[in-house]
Amino acid sequence: MVTVLALLLIAAVPATAKAPRKVPAAFMGVVGDGPLLYDSSVDLPNQFDRMVGNGVQTLRLMFNWSQAQPYQSFDQVPPDQRDRYRDENGVPTDYALMDQVVTASATRHIALLPEVQIAPAWAARHPGQFASPPSDPEQFAAFMGALTRRYGPGGSFWTEHPELTAQPIRYWQIWNEPSFNTFWSDQPFADDYVALVRASRNAIKAVDPGAKIVLAGLPNKSWNSLEKIYKAGGKDEFDIAAFHPFTAKVDGVRTILEKDRKVMSKYHDSKKPLWVTEMSWTSAKGKTTVNYGNEQTEKGQAKNLAAAYKMLAKYRGKLHIGRVYWYTWLSRDTQRDYPFDWAGLFRIRDGKLTAKPALKAFRQTAMSLQRCRAKKGRADRCAR
Repeated sequence: MVTVLALLLIAAVPATAKAPRKVPAAFMGVVGDGPLLYDSSVDLPNQFDRMVGNGVQTLRLMFNWSQAQPYQSFDQVPPDQRDRYRDENGVPTDYALMDQVVTASATRHIALLPEVQIAPAWAARHPGQFASPPSDPEQFAAFMGALTRRYGPGGSFWTEHPELTAQPIRYWQIWNEPSFNTFWSDQPFADDYVALVRASRNAIKAVDPGAKIVLAGLPNKSWNSLEKIYKAGGKDEFDIAAFHPFTAKVDGVRTILEKDRKVMSKYHDSKKPLWVTEMSWTSAKGKTTVNYGNEQTEKGQAKNLAAAYKMLAKYRGKLHIGRVYWYTWLSRDTQRDYPFDWAGLFRIRDGKLTAKPALKAFRQTAMSLQRCRAKKGRADRCAR
């Protein structure tokens, strides 16, 4: 009788029913930095098309404050450049590169996560230092408010581009890896950084109350850095925790995130989601003079990528994981003293792109987890 009932229930399911995806929308992401934005030989729209075709749902990349606002006042802008800049409360602002990225992502419905950092000289505590914290958190916050007014709901960018289906940016990541002095020169970082997040949150929420603040990705012993942020009063200043669990073994990613979750529970903050805003194994094994411990051959890189994404998909409910970004989309694979220059899914040299085995691994894993045969020009359109 049970067998007959089961057969009847199976027969009642429409033939067109689609199996649900194994991961939520925007789970599979990549980081786009370095060559993607700053190599003149890169065809940016073509790269976005390739992302869609390979199952990328979301892109994380830097919005460079120092590039957008290099001058504090229009008096400092060379006269022949002034038409490039807009007035943001008296601060000249160049949105050209960011507009280009937002256009490309909106056209293809790739969810964009801006990671905003790098203080211009006029706003840096230590002018001329890449890793300098802002001298005044409110100046950075003013820039975040300007970005939200342009790219958030009802923003000026969408008004100026009615030909685009509006895809407002609702998630903003504040800085990158402030626990490292290579990104935040003044250590200990926590009090300074929490002040920056607090000011940014206020500015962003004043424009878009529904926006979400993403904590800077924390690397290495991220659980210790996270606890420092909580002790500095940061609990109520962010909506999503972010981590960079670089490790030699795939299982180490889960171990790191479990330790992060333990700290979140300790501070009664376990309901917040976490995002992995950088995950990587480089293909630098035997090719660099510096080693960080996660170097692999190209085949090993591909194998670990697939295994890690499948593992995180399996544990995403238990660990409350919303997104996972591979570092990185493009790399040059040339620097012998920096293994992360070998992290890309593609290699670019002299304008020539070469797909590495990790690209195939990403595509196959993404399509499997999304239960998708192919993407049809848009990250949210799946042929099943």
